[in-house]
Amino acid sequence: RAHVVIVSGGLGPTQDDLTRQTMADAFDCPLQLDAQSLAVIRQMFTRRHREMPQRNYVQAMFPRGAQIIPNPHGTAPGIDLAVETNGHRSRIFSLPGVPAELKQMWTESVATRIEEMLGGRLEPWRYHAVKLFGIGESDVEVRLPRLIERQRTPMVGITVSSATITLRIAARAQSDEHFAELIAPTLNEIQQGLGELIFGAGED
Repeated sequence: RAHVVIVSGGLGPTQDDLTRQTMADAFDCPLQLDAQSLAVIRQMFTRRHREMPQRNYVQAMFPRGAQIIPNPHGTAPGIDLAVETNGHRSRIFSLPGVPAELKQMWTESVATRIEEMLGGRLEPWRYHAVKLFGIGESDVEVRLPRLIERQRTPMVGITVSSATITLRIAARAQSDEHFAELIAPTLNEIQQGLGELIFGAGED
């Protein structure tokens, strides 16, 4: 059903690392060796003055037709596989589970590829929180019935924790200044309707 699927983990060399084989089996794309990836993995072991175990050979295997996502600091390159099932196209990005490796690969490769899929660079999401005390969640909606409508821009989400209500304002903007302009009318609406209940904003 999804157009983009992002998976983390299961790309290691041990028998319980099943992601690559699962992708190959699910979409009938047999694993194939990528010689360049194997050379990079071998070089990584050489730099560490270690011999590459035979089991790491599998980390240079990719489902047929997949693109490789480079991993500058680990032995598990990522997998970028476009598939089609019953006329529906999806793209699966599989990344290693090591957080530092995953985050760098996301920033340097995956995010850019998704932006290209969507036709250009997207403005990043920015967020601002307003904190309330002394009112129930449903009462906020009674006072400001249009505040959390799904289609509005900026969007406003509402969460409750320890009798504190947080209104989380979200919008896409290239700069903090642009974001401030976008959310100013919403902040004013919150101030007018709930001002006496506001005790903090952001991390304050």
